[in-house]
Amino acid sequence: MQIRIMQVRALSRTPNNNMKIVMIEDCSPYYVRFRHEGSEEIIKMLQKLVVLHKKPLDAFTHYLTTDENRKVVSLGPMRDNPEMCTKMAIITIPPGAVSTIHSDVQWHLNYIVNQEGANGVVNWYDPALFNQYPMEYLEKNKQWVPTGYDPRLKPGYNPKVDIKYTPPTNTLISARFLEGDVILFNSSLLHDFQNRSITQERSVMISVPADTNSTFEQAKEYFKFNSL
Repeated sequence: MQIRIMQVRALSRTPNNNMKIVMIEDCSPYYVRFRHEGSEEIIKMLQKLVVLHKKPLDAFTHYLTTDENRKVVSLGPMRDNPEMCTKMAIITIPPGAVSTIHSDVQWHLNYIVNQEGANGVVNWYDPALFNQYPMEYLEKNKQWVPTGYDPRLKPGYNPKVDIKYTPPTNTLISARFLEGDVILFNSSLLHDFQNRSITQERSVMISVPADTNSTFEQAKEYFKFNSL
């Protein structure tokens, strides 16, 4: 796969404050995979947080503190707009586990913190599945989830993770990411993840936009991916 290197202006559009971006793959409208100046330092910091906050659960979530959040923002492409993503969390998933099918806010900015090779799989599905699976909308979480999903179960635990879950077969696209990748992720479309081929835990840091109505395409324009 060809890797293209580009220069983009920082989020404030200030011409004297550029950040180098390495564009790896643009699979819009599902995701854009890239790396950026400072992403390696962010990954190392997040890996330390996984060890520091690990819980004796099959899957667990660590919500970044205000200081941790600021550190990530200061090193990333949102450094000139620190209010763009004010909620960040590291989700650690056990080997063999998969998530149930779901959709979230319009987009996330994800960092692949720990992963064994390219064995973690993310699938996106036809929206018609809304008519085939019992789904309900959680206003507080801005999520469409399987009916009966309760986000209040076991604080710190991600109850969408289920080793016994059988995913649908009508996948629109599947993606395999690598440790260190940064993903502009269209989370508004129905998706799930599968760790069936992984023998170690997988950790992903998810940044949620403060403006939950901003779209994936607007985020692409903001990060200037459309200028390639």
